[in-house]
Amino acid sequence: MVERAAPPDLLLDELSPGTEEDFVIGRLQEALHFIGMDLRGETLQGRELVDCLISGTRLDDALLSGSRLRSTRLADCEASTLTAAEATWRDVEIHDSRIGDLQLYDANLRRVAFVGCRLGYLNLRGAQIHDLSFTDCVIEDLDLGRAEANRLTCGPGEIKRLLLAGASLRDVDLRGAVIAEIEEVAGLRGATISPAQLLELAPMLAREFGIHLG
Repeated sequence: MVERAAPPDLLLDELSPGTEEDFVIGRLQEALHFIGMDLRGETLQGRELVDCLISGTRLDDALLSGSRLRSTRLADCEASTLTAAEATWRDVEIHDSRIGDLQLYDANLRRVAFVGCRLGYLNLRGAQIHDLSFTDCVIEDLDLGRAEANRLTCGPGEIKRLLLAGASLRDVDLRGAVIAEIEEVAGLRGATISPAQLLELAPMLAREFGIHLG
């Protein structure tokens, strides 16, 4: 039986108010609640957030590469493009957010959950993934190329295109997701799908393996 992704462990009961100036200048933020920040175009590489809540924030073209987030939630945030390449996120939840292009390639993700999000292109190429879940999300392109994914759970939700070139999957449960298109169907090895999904994927499987349907 497929093992489902474990949820994040968040401890956000007693938070002090944080300011946008604190966030931009400080390298380490701990036990703070940031509300309504405008971080568009900010360079925030290498930031560390521990036990923080970020809500109602604009992150268009913000650069968070190499960031380290622990026990942190982002809620009601928006970004056209957000880059967090090579980030380390542990016990992180992204809630009710809209991100057009989220770059998390080569990231290390452990117990990360996306809930109620709309994502354009989610780039997880080369990422190390342990316990990642998507619930009530709509994703245009989910790119797991060359990623190592252990315990990834999708659904309910929708994935328009799933890219799997060179992916290594273990305990990946796709049964709750509506998936319109898959690139590199052979990359599904290690994933669990439903019988209904298998029927829907039959034409793609036939093309992938050169099977002629008479």
